[in-house]
Amino acid sequence: MNQQLNFLEPTELQMKPPDGNNHLIPEQGITNDESDFRVHVGYKAQHIYVFPTQAGRDALEREKHRLDLKRGSQPGVGGIITNEGYAVPISSIDGLQSILIPIDIYQQYPIIRDELTSTKGAKAVSIVADMLKRQLVKLPLNISFIDKKDLQIRGHDILIWSKLTLQVKCDFLAGEREFGGTGNLFLQTAECNPRRLT
Repeated sequence: MNQQLNFLEPTELQMKPPDGNNHLIPEQGITNDESDFRVHVGYKAQHIYVFPTQAGRDALEREKHRLDLKRGSQPGVGGIITNEGYAVPISSIDGLQSILIPIDIYQQYPIIRDELTSTKGAKAVSIVADMLKRQLVKLPLNISFIDKKDLQIRGHDILIWSKLTLQVKCDFLAGEREFGGTGNLFLQTAECNPRRLT
């Protein structure tokens, strides 16, 4: 295998042969995503982009006719196409939040464009998790008021809970142009995993 290796991941992981599926599986991506919200980490632009998953589907449906289908590949898979989708303008996605990644979080999880997809994905999840812990992401909450006197006396006036699911994507070049991004988010519609990496 003629492959340029990097110093970022173990050599054995980089040399893992592409013995998984090597044909794109359609409808793998936003079209069948069961999440409530998606978070795209635009590392180059130092922002995350949070939006309701359905709003992303709606934007894709509206814009798809005028967009070019984009295809991509992972390093070390011998030219196998591993994903396809559309670069959708940020302005087309209703309810999208553009949130600056704090510099300490940004520096703690440096994402290199040539890293393995699984490595970039893990770092993107860490970035989002840390931002959620700091309450930097506004997500809807279900609020339930307690009117039983015994609970109110003990100080349990309001219960706040949320059972939202988030799909996190490392979308390296995503983001507004003024921050160094492409002006788009990449909404994937098909994929395959020839290296069996998650």
